[in-house]
Amino acid sequence: MSTIINVGLIGSAVLEEALATDRSENFNLKKVFAGDKVTAGIAKTQYPQAEIVNDIKAIIEDAGIELVILSAPTSKDSKVLQHILEAGKKVRII
Repeated sequence: MSTIINVGLIGSAVLEEALATDRSENFNLKKVFAGDKVTAGIAKTQYPQAEIVNDIKAIIEDAGIELVILSAPTSKDSKVLQHILEAGKKVRII
């Protein structure tokens, strides 16, 4: 029996690459953060199964999300990382 892990994506990762290290589990991309309308449109095309959100808190505060992928982090993302960890979520930084 396989485990389904709900995932939130913050950044511009290619999801398949981000999750390639563990093929034994099934991943469900639940939410993707998009900071503007252009990014939201691209994200919706790339990840039609996911809910596109414009607030990172929607991912961090979602109790159903177990893993957050933080892609291409910058120095500004250190606070985001702190909030993700404080919420008890696993993080994959790529």
